[in-house]
Amino acid sequence: CMIKENELGLQRQQMNEEIIGYRQNLEAFYKRMNILAISNLVKEAHRIGIPGVIGVVAELIQITSKDLLPMFEVLFKENMFSIIVEAEKDCLPLIKLNRDLKGSKVKIIPLEWFDMKSFDSIHQSKLQTSIANTSLNETRDEVVVMFTNCYDIRPELLTRSYSTLLMACLFDMFKKGVIVRNVEQAFEVSKTRKLACVTPDLQVIFAGGYLTKAGYKNRNKMHLSTFHLYQEKVRSLIGVEEELQTLKKTKESIKANEEELSKAVKTKQNEMLRLQTEIYKLTKGKLY
Repeated sequence: CMIKENELGLQRQQMNEEIIGYRQNLEAFYKRMNILAISNLVKEAHRIGIPGVIGVVAELIQITSKDLLPMFEVLFKENMFSIIVEAEKDCLPLIKLNRDLKGSKVKIIPLEWFDMKSFDSIHQSKLQTSIANTSLNETRDEVVVMFTNCYDIRPELLTRSYSTLLMACLFDMFKKGVIVRNVEQAFEVSKTRKLACVTPDLQVIFAGGYLTKAGYKNRNKMHLSTFHLYQEKVRSLIGVEEELQTLKKTKESIKANEEELSKAVKTKQNEMLRLQTEIYKLTKGKLY
């Protein structure tokens, strides 16, 4: 137990150092977008009990592959760092809190804006679409990947009352984007299907066939990738701390049991001594 506790202590120290590094990177990257402030705004809203605040989109979904993070960022950066609330009435307390915290611009999306009936029909057509959800390693040139097939809602959110509306909101957010193999294919898809396209080398062609975000992108400095790593490290640290607390409780329990056992042994020893004394007195020191 002691060895395991020491190992977890060292692991926690290492994770804390890594998190400090990621946080410094985030603070450097996000001076303009103030993304950490947006995440902290949601945490503060939860802490003081503002109702209806669900969370930041980037924290509500699990993107199926880390390789897709830069593609989500170049096409949907603003949406990824939007805050989802349940209803319009939930926006005003959040806006007031953001003002009190001297926060920057924030995009808030109420779930009640989305119609479940239309989502259901759209979702069914999505499943039957001719645009295949397939790997970029496929050899067919016509293959594209829809962004709506590249993420999952976090499992713990599926049991919430708003889960279906959240799925509708996210589907609407990402339904107009696809990943294509190259710029030539992107021009064709964007013109014929009116979809925004992004290539594996992060070139973006918007619906209608015009190119506005071509150029080199340093993947090591992508905001969403860094934010994802930061969140991943924080979750891992929480897991280690929970395990460490469990070990400490186990250790305390063992110590308490040892103390109880020691007391019981001492009680029995005292009882045995008392009985020996009584026997000695009865026999006047002569044992038969």
